[in-house]
Formats: sequence, structure tokens, C-alpha cells
Amino acid sequence: MKLFVFFLIAFLNFSCNSQKDNFTGVQSNTSELCPESGTCSFEILKNKSFKLVKDDIGEYYPKITEATSNLLKFEFKSGQIEAVPDSGFTEVVYLEINKEKLMSFEDKMLKQVNASYGRLCFCRGQSGYFPIDKGQLNIKKITKTQYEIDFEFEINEVPQTLKQFKVIAEM
Repeated sequence: MKLFVFFLIAFLNFSCNSQKDNFTGVQSNTSELCPESGTCSFEILKNKSFKLVKDDIGEYYPKITEATSNLLKFEFKSGQIEAVPDSGFTEVVYLEINKEKLMSFEDKMLKQVNASYGRLCFCRGQSGYFPIDKGQLNIKKITKTQYEIDFEFEINEVPQTLKQFKVIAEM
């Protein structure tokens, strides 16, 4: 009976875990650059575009649409307490990449890849989405399908934990 219960729980656990169809990235080197206070994840949203749009009160929000480019999303989560809403915070970086136009981007050139940062938390006046206009992004082709993405950036509008990430991804 115990064996049956074990297999039933294992089956339910594996069958209920869904994978995102749009994830094609390989998490590599993220652990050494991910801040120790949380967890990091990376995903590629194929054929998507990203834009920061201002709402009626002048705050930015993300708008993701269909496109021919790839949208890279790097996310850092910290302080999540199970069953406590709004207990932690998330920092997210979006980069819109066209594989045919890979190179290095610095400071104001980051507009070409719609580099954007979001800090999402229950922290009045210290959250929201912001364009990134200070930093260095290097994208280097390693193999026919693998790319190294190295991004170091700075935001002045809100406190920032995530300041750099480096991943190797399949595109």
C-alpha cells in the first residue's frame, strides 16, 4: 500500500508540473551571478516583441506582442513566503533580440533592444517598469544555435538587487 501511495504521489507531481512551451533557454552561469538572496530564471519568448507603454498616470507597463524577434526574459525572485500575498519581490529584465543583428550595445544604444527593467513588489514608490539606458550588453555566438548573453546594467529610479546576468541560450 505504501508503494502504491508513493507512485501515486510521484505520478501526480510529475503530471501536474507544466512546462512553458516558449522556454528554450539553457540556464548556464546564472547561479554565480544570481544574487544569493533569491532565485533566478531565464526564458526566451520566440516571435515576441516588447514595449514599455505609459498609462494615464504616467507609469510604464509592459506590452508584449507578436513579432519576428525573440524576447529574452531574465527574472530574479526573493522573499516569497508561502501563503502570504505580496510577501516578496521580483525583478525582471526584458531584451528584444533579432538574431541577425547581434552585437554589443552600450548605454543609449540599449534602446535598440528595448532593454527594460521591472521591480515588482508591495513597496510604495519603489516599484514599476523602467527603460534601461545605462549598461553594457554583449551577445556572442558560440555555436550555430548557442549564444552567450552578458548584461550589466544600472537603474537610478528604484533600488536594484539584480545588476548583471550571464546566460548561454539556444536561439
